[in-house]
Amino acid sequence: MFLKNGDWKMSKNGAEDTLEAPTVQVLTISNVPSDILEAIDELAAGQDRSRSSFVRRELQRIVAEYRARIALLGPTSRN
Repeated sequence: MFLKNGDWKMSKNGAEDTLEAPTVQVLTISNVPSDILEAIDELAAGQDRSRSSFVRRELQRIVAEYRARIALLGPTSRN
């Protein structure tokens, strides 16, 4: 069972605390180097797709692979 944001947890010293949301870095076009964007554009063009469509599909593939690996590990290996 995974803890969710706001759930109670025990810290190292045994004190109870709430679980905070993890820090997330938002990836935007403005902070991606131009050579990376050019490479993505070339890959997308090879599949006759837009940049956003290509990136969306690749992210979906990566998440699906990750979920499949987690499912294979079983519930005891996740904690």
